[in-house]
Amino acid sequence: MVQIREGAKVSDDFHEEATDQVARNPLMQSMMDKLRAEREAEAPDTADINIPGYHELFVARYKVIPGRIVSDLGKRAQRQFQEEHERNLWATVDLIIAANIGLYYRNFDIDDPDKQLVPLDPEHEVGDPAAVAVTFSDPSTATLLGVDTQTARDLVYKVFGENDTAIMAHGILLSRWMADTSKGVDASFLGI
Repeated sequence: MVQIREGAKVSDDFHEEATDQVARNPLMQSMMDKLRAEREAEAPDTADINIPGYHELFVARYKVIPGRIVSDLGKRAQRQFQEEHERNLWATVDLIIAANIGLYYRNFDIDDPDKQLVPLDPEHEVGDPAAVAVTFSDPSTATLLGVDTQTARDLVYKVFGENDTAIMAHGILLSRWMADTSKGVDASFLGI
């Protein structure tokens, strides 16, 4: 027996018959081909999201975090904080830190949008191909940004202007992208 839907078990003969029916139906075949192509299409593995309050000049790059890690971040915040607002806020901050793989300056003087992001790297000159962007968890980031803090959490909180709503909104964008990486984080994704 082959399970084709949750809770529905059918014989192998039925599965072959269903496959034959799809093959005989050109419209169904076309739809299935499109779904397969979508599934196999390469989705971007990173997203660049503007940090609010910097007029699109400050950009964070993120990667997808496995659900198990996201769950662990939530559990950690639940253990550390009693108030629901604090739990939500600091779990979001922790997600931002865990997913962040680079911080960039957007140079609007460069015409090509693909070349506008300049990695923030205190070790290399601007334009050096060896430059590697710092992250929120990098100890040198606070010094580079002129922020007096000792923890990545506090750094994120201060970079976002100690604005809980800005942090939560940014976290929602990040979570929405992680849920469907086939969508780029552009104006249509942001609802602009």
